[in-house]
Amino acid sequence: MKYRPERTARVSRSPHNDDQFIFAETPNGKKISLETVCSWAGVRHVVTRANPLDIRIHTGSVDYVAARPGVRAFCLAARFIPKEREKAGRYILERLAFGANEWTSREILQADHRRKKREASAHRKTETAA
Repeated sequence: MKYRPERTARVSRSPHNDDQFIFAETPNGKKISLETVCSWAGVRHVVTRANPLDIRIHTGSVDYVAARPGVRAFCLAARFIPKEREKAGRYILERLAFGANEWTSREILQADHRRKKREASAHRKTETAA
């Protein structure tokens, strides 16, 4: 049976931005851990949470958040995720960080950006010293 969020859950659009996730009641899709996503993207998982993120990849056509008591499930449409693992991991992190305003993903991306900046700065210093 093909998943259609309009039929299985009440869905409402966010009034703020079309790029943001829509909201639904029922999560669907294959669960994937944040650690797996970080390893695909080639970034360090630098944030520890009391409750792990509920990330799911589904076959539908829209990304949505399924809110349940105490936890939110972030359900991403597989059709938009790139096939290459590194690009897929980066896309999922960025989509969670900036599309769903998920702070853990944002912190991971910011830490990776700071690391790359430090490495570039150290590389420039060694070039000028040589």
